[in-house]
Amino acid sequence: MTAITLLTALALVAIVGAGIAAWARNTRKTGANAPGVLACAAVAVATAGTLAIAPAMPAFAADESHHADDGHAWSTDEIADDTSGLLGDDIVWFGQSKLFAKTTAPNDILAAGQSIAVSSCSVSGSIRAAAEDIAIRGADVAHSITLAAKNATVSDTTAQTVAIAAGDASFSGECDALYICAEHATIDGTVHGDVVVNADSVQLGPNARIEGAVRGSAGDQPEIASGAQHGALELSINTEDDKAEPAFNGVSTLLGVAYGALACLVTAAAAEWLARKHTANAAKLAKTRTGYLVASGIIGAIAAPVAVIILCCLVITLPIAGAATFALIALTIVSGGFTAAALGKLVFKNLGRFPAALAMGAILGAACALPYIGKPLAAACFMFALGYLIQNTFLGLTNRNEGAPTPQTGNPVAAAAAPNAPHDGSGNPPQAPTA
Repeated sequence: MTAITLLTALALVAIVGAGIAAWARNTRKTGANAPGVLACAAVAVATAGTLAIAPAMPAFAADESHHADDGHAWSTDEIADDTSGLLGDDIVWFGQSKLFAKTTAPNDILAAGQSIAVSSCSVSGSIRAAAEDIAIRGADVAHSITLAAKNATVSDTTAQTVAIAAGDASFSGECDALYICAEHATIDGTVHGDVVVNADSVQLGPNARIEGAVRGSAGDQPEIASGAQHGALELSINTEDDKAEPAFNGVSTLLGVAYGALACLVTAAAAEWLARKHTANAAKLAKTRTGYLVASGIIGAIAAPVAVIILCCLVITLPIAGAATFALIALTIVSGGFTAAALGKLVFKNLGRFPAALAMGAILGAACALPYIGKPLAAACFMFALGYLIQNTFLGLTNRNEGAPTPQTGNPVAAAAAPNAPHDGSGNPPQAPTA
């Protein structure tokens, strides 16, 4: 049972994630919808509770009240199983596929799986379900229906409130309020109140009877059949051609350029003041070892995040990962000014070190604030600074190894003090005469 529960939990996470992803994809285009959020959250909470309690619940007896055939030709994917139980007056189920046919629920039905069908049932409470495919047909629900699915269909069903988050959502029942967040929404039933919908496409069928307003947003003009009836149509249309602002806005771009230039020149001056030796060395390496500097920066920029992720895998290396992360963040902040101070020595050779750093900082900071080229240029500055750190460390270690003194015999101090002193036949320098 433990293995089945674990596999079912993983499947449930994927299914609920698909429903929330469908909501997020639509709300990113059309704006937030509080009922859609509540629908997803309610399903997630209900199904999480189901997983926690289901292994300890007694199984239903396989009687005809739960599996009676209503005349519909159910496919093999809809064959009912018996991984269900009671939690007080609630019917709770999870598994692969489930058919609730002619079932009387004393309170709620909570279900999660791959395929769920509710047919000709009487529910004294609410239905909350999460699955890839959900079909509710001919049900009488006293309170609400909350669904999260890839494909969700509610037909010939009565309820007070219906909330659906799905890829394809279809409603042809009767309710007081309807909330839909989907890619494609089809409404062909009776709604005594308002309809709130966020979808790419909205379709009102010929049997649609909406006494209140249709509010929300859509990716295109809704398709309304000739026999459809509805109140005020308050849908905001967000097509692909709609753009919030042009990419190049004059005022905001000028302000960004001014701010970028000021920030970078201040950072360049600080780098030249505090690390004059390193900025001069970086300018030298950029001139004499350009290829090594560029290659080190690119490889380091790719390897550094990977190294941090690997260090995060072990508890003992977490402090190292944290220190490396802060070091990379600090390098990102100062990389623009450091690069400007170093390149200023090559570009403005006739200026002093501080005027050259300030001039190059203003130019580089303004360029990094421009659209399109700003982010690649900022990334190049980061790779330049990281490449210098790698090359400077490598050359420092190499020079230290090459400059190590070779072992000598005898007294090296005396030999260094008098390298050309005359020697007697024994090979030793003459001794000073004693008084």
